[in-house]
Amino acid sequence: MLEPRTSDAALWRERLEVPTYRVREAARYARTSPQTVVRWQHLGEDRPGLIAARDGGVPLSYFQLIELGVVAAMRQAGVPISEIRAARAYMARELGSRFPFAEYRFWAHGKQLFVDFDAVEGGSAKHRLLGVSAEGQLAWREILAGRLREFDYDPDLGTVLS
Repeated sequence: MLEPRTSDAALWRERLEVPTYRVREAARYARTSPQTVVRWQHLGEDRPGLIAARDGGVPLSYFQLIELGVVAAMRQAGVPISEIRAARAYMARELGSRFPFAEYRFWAHGKQLFVDFDAVEGGSAKHRLLGVSAEGQLAWREILAGRLREFDYDPDLGTVLS
């Protein structure tokens, strides 16, 4: 008897969470410093990190590496740490996402971060954006068109697009 396909997907996802990348190596991929990687993961006990936390001395997983690259691109584009932190907290709280910057496509308009509302809700209208750094405020893509900057990971190219 064959096992259901969902177990294959679960095994694949588990593989992407295996600690593999040393901090120095991950920093090089993200074009930042090892100190920045550590700081972004541990902003203090009262403030969550910008990327998924890990135990000290443990390498980063593939998902954490992707998150690091997306956060680095956001910072290079001038998105404030407070907005990135707010987006991560919202995505974790409202969508249960452990690795939101690796699981969703983000756009920035000024200092605010957005995700495609229909990708979150499963719709197909493709015209609404969810302001994840603004506690879920909705925005219309047409109004912001031409002013959005996209942050996404392209697995075919193996790079963060911004």
